[in-house]
Amino acid sequence: MLRIDDGTGNVLATRVCSVPRVHSIALTREIALTADALAMHSDPADRFIAATATTLDAQLVTKDNLLRKLAWQPTHW
Repeated sequence: MLRIDDGTGNVLATRVCSVPRVHSIALTREIALTADALAMHSDPADRFIAATATTLDAQLVTKDNLLRKLAWQPTHW
């Protein structure tokens, strides 16, 4: 049986971060300010995801249709 959450998110976070090439990234002031300034829909999680990719010049891999529609943020799926 796969245990997803112990009430704190630690089990899931540990499992996800154990996948090769997956790294956790801190939410920095620069990312937060970028998220606030983005011209996109208002979902805060999507804004932080897009801002992180933009700030770090990283590829955004997502199945999320709203994120995939962003003309200024190349995405892959």
